[in-house]
Amino acid sequence: MQFLGEEIRQTTESVWNSILGLCIDATEIGVEHAARTEDWIGCVQIAGEWGGALVVACPTVLLERIASGMFGKQANELTPDELRDALGETTNMVGGNLKALLPGVCFLSLPAVSHGGDWKKKVPYARLVTILNCTTDGVPFTIALLEKTPRPAQA
Repeated sequence: MQFLGEEIRQTTESVWNSILGLCIDATEIGVEHAARTEDWIGCVQIAGEWGGALVVACPTVLLERIASGMFGKQANELTPDELRDALGETTNMVGGNLKALLPGVCFLSLPAVSHGGDWKKKVPYARLVTILNCTTDGVPFTIALLEKTPRPAQA
């Protein structure tokens, strides 16, 4: 069973629908696909009684739609900084709503955003506990929750 899988799906749909004005076509909980290495990756670290990270990974075409809605610009007018800001804010909104569902008192870091690479390698000392593979207008994106694991002992 995926930790908070249904709650993360509901939170993501709420952010997508009410804040971003987008609809989620399909959601697949718990099935890990190969990483799309061209994706933009947003991440917020979670600290407190529960530790880990929330990752949002999406391709440029979807991020341009999100940023266009946030900034009121056409996709070709957006700057790389606006794309980063839009993904950081989206990641923060999903993470902030999720934080209330985690056990105990938890705090979120500021969002970090990068372009390209495998999101699974961006969060060291963590294990995947929940993954959602979603689509908006047929464009895939991923929401992942990772739980902090102990660092290996140093020799």
